[in-house]
Amino acid sequence: MIDISSKLRRDSLSDTDLNQDPNQKKINSEPTKLLLSEIALDPIIQSLPHVKDLNVIQPAEALALLNKLATELLSLYAEYEQHGSMDLAPLLYDSSKYAKPGSDSQEESPTPVSGFLERKLSMIDHSDIDKMSDSSQADQFKIRTISSDSFDIPLKSESKLGYNFDDLEEGSSTNESSLSTLNNTYVDNSVEQTFQNEVSFETCTNIVKIFNLKAIPSLSITAYLERIHSLLSPSTAVYLTACLYLYNCAFHFKTVRLKQRSHFRPSQHTNITMLPINELNIFRLVSAIIRIASKLIEDKNFKQTYYCKVAGLQSMKELQNLELSFLFLFNFNLFVSREILLSHLDQLYVFFNRRTQLNVSV
Repeated sequence: MIDISSKLRRDSLSDTDLNQDPNQKKINSEPTKLLLSEIALDPIIQSLPHVKDLNVIQPAEALALLNKLATELLSLYAEYEQHGSMDLAPLLYDSSKYAKPGSDSQEESPTPVSGFLERKLSMIDHSDIDKMSDSSQADQFKIRTISSDSFDIPLKSESKLGYNFDDLEEGSSTNESSLSTLNNTYVDNSVEQTFQNEVSFETCTNIVKIFNLKAIPSLSITAYLERIHSLLSPSTAVYLTACLYLYNCAFHFKTVRLKQRSHFRPSQHTNITMLPINELNIFRLVSAIIRIASKLIEDKNFKQTYYCKVAGLQSMKELQNLELSFLFLFNFNLFVSREILLSHLDQLYVFFNRRTQLNVSV
């Protein structure tokens, strides 16, 4: 028989509770779990082209964008696989006119690629390049690392987004090889060369198979991301970088280095293909992407053993294999900057809205 009095005594306040200062805040030992379904995502998406400061995007909102992207890619690839082939360009590049980021006018069209390339070409002084055999003169042409103060990205206190490529400037003089790399980085002759990954589509398709699970888990990708957020608390920059990587991975793109926020459009001959993004590989793909984005941006990260437990990976060796596979998938091109992330917000805006329009029309 249950002793009701003892149960009441156990449930009642103790003497310590009665004597406690009511103004004193109690420490909650369990973190509040984020529910992505409670975030109003539509206003966030509509504001993306007008975002100038990445600080206005909260980590939870950036996570909601990543979750939206993952779910849309899963749905899109299912349609892509069903129809055999689809014209993906209208989904990724809006042909209609829309306002530039931060502009109130809806009549301005995005900056065309040709104009962007002309400005980059005009910045090159070939007379100075011819003089670069002298190492003393070459010093002024070294690639300078952008200070972290110039990035309005909500990083953790010791994060240095601008110092990820210090090896480019440490005691290296600019030579013909580095000039060629610089020209290929900022000045491309065609849209296809600018966007398409250097790794062949067939090779990328085989690499993506490494991320496959043996069976589809009962856990949804949304619940998986909520778990990662509650136990790891990545920053906004990590989530947005993860969006960029996942987007480029899905459409076989590479990251283009930008000096300013830019809008690109493919030529009419561009053949956009889609890598397999399904429920078998999305979990391990997302876990590797978030891990690499964190290691790239944040100075301090959780240990591999803890991350494996959070991400549901069997061992550190498995995590390392996934990270290495992702690096080869991107040809080790992981560069990210404020301008790249802002431009990617425009890409997400177009992609999400085009998907919504097509779903409504169907």
